[in-house]
Amino acid sequence: PEAAQLALEQMNSVMLGGRNIKVGRPSNIGQAQPIIDQLAEEARAFNRIYVASVHQDLSDDDIKSVFEAFGKIKSCTLARDPTTGKHKGYGFIEYEKAQSSQDAVSSMNLFDLG
Repeated sequence: PEAAQLALEQMNSVMLGGRNIKVGRPSNIGQAQPIIDQLAEEARAFNRIYVASVHQDLSDDDIKSVFEAFGKIKSCTLARDPTTGKHKGYGFIEYEKAQSSQDAVSSMNLFDLG
């Protein structure tokens, strides 16, 4: 909320790309809220999570060993560059249970494995 208020105060009418931008509160938030709530609820049912900013020295097995603390993992795959074979710094983990994925996101979001 503080960042949004700051954006409203500081960015409204700022020149960007030769145009003044308009920053304000959405006028249809009441209409959008039920859709936002529904999407959030549906997302909780999925067992797969996205992991980003993975250090190049870490392997699939390293990531799996950290994240298996939250539950049994069905798959753990880091996206690979087809030319070099090195991972691209992101991947996906799929748990057997949705609760495990929720726990992992709650605990590990913005965590630095360094």
